Amino acid sequence: MKKLILLFVTVFAFQFSNGQYLVDIENATPELEQRAEQKAEMLTKKLGLNGEQPLLVRNKILEFLVKQDEIIQSDLSKE
Repeated sequence: MKKLILLFVTVFAFQFSNGQYLVDIENATPELEQRAEQKAEMLTKKLGLNGEQPLLVRNKILEFLVKQDEIIQSDLSKE
């Protein structure tokens, strides 16, 4: 029974974390994607990243840029 509960908790936690991550990246504009790609390439060269690391860095930068853009847009709408 404990293993079954642990399995359910793991599955639901994994689905929740993946769903939350994809929503931010889906809202990205082509301009934000290009900026994230440029910054990721720069960091890849400077840090010597390999394998999946450049893609993970690009996704995190893109996520940051999308959130930054949302904050800027919300501040502009208040004025």
